[in-house]
Amino acid sequence: MLTIRAGQMAAFQAEMERSVVIQFAHYIRTRYPDYFREFTDAGVRDFVTKVFCTARRFRVNRTLDFVVFLEFSVMYGPDFHEQTWAARILSRPDVDAYDKMSALRLEVLQSLGEI
Repeated sequence: MLTIRAGQMAAFQAEMERSVVIQFAHYIRTRYPDYFREFTDAGVRDFVTKVFCTARRFRVNRTLDFVVFLEFSVMYGPDFHEQTWAARILSRPDVDAYDKMSALRLEVLQSLGEI
């Protein structure tokens, strides 16, 4: 029987998160090259890591939900979650991450008069 110790599991988790951060850093830099033009690779990874940590506070764990959160962090600033319109949605513990991201998108579309 194979036994995985807590330290090994933590190391495995850290490596997975590092890999995910690298993937998202590549994605976001490719998607928004002008925004990240002055960032070093490490700077983009730091940006993604900070957004990742913030997203987790709002129970945003699924990849597609995180992509929305990450893109909002670029479009509306890395502290967008503190703006009244976003905080009102993200702070609701009774709403899951998917519905929070949908509500954020709807809020933006309504503010633009597209709905």
